[in-house]
Amino acid sequence: MTRELDTAEVVGLLALDHERIHQQLADFQNIVHADDWEHADRVFRRLEVLVERHMYFEEHDVFPLFEQHMSLSPCVGGIQTMRQQHLAIRDALEEAGMGLQLHHLREQSVLALGESVLAHTRDEDNWAYAMADCMRKSPAEAHTTLEKLRDLVAARILRSATR
Repeated sequence: MTRELDTAEVVGLLALDHERIHQQLADFQNIVHADDWEHADRVFRRLEVLVERHMYFEEHDVFPLFEQHMSLSPCVGGIQTMRQQHLAIRDALEEAGMGLQLHHLREQSVLALGESVLAHTRDEDNWAYAMADCMRKSPAEAHTTLEKLRDLVAARILRSATR
């Protein structure tokens, strides 16, 4: 397998988490519109766990991996923006969660949560593709980084599948 295919594989594995999050988000939005508060609460909890796990993984594993390899600096550029987006997502989760507990979830809160998650995953996907290009241009350091990243992503996928 070539290094190019390896990076595509890793980017694809990262995108699997986004698909799961998007599905839970869509389910949550649909259930909220049906005013089924008990079901909405269960779906929201699953969504919240998926999103928090994903952000924790990025903040504690993926981002530091790239920040350690400054020769891949073009790849590091979007990390600060993504960290800021994580804060916005956490705020949106908190607001939606509070509204859900009070059975008074405003449409604006649901939309803000959806927009923050979708904007972040879109930016993150773009960053991942830029990262893959950057890694192809710096093969010496990229090989070690790619191996570490592949191991991190594979372990993350396995942990998610068992939960």
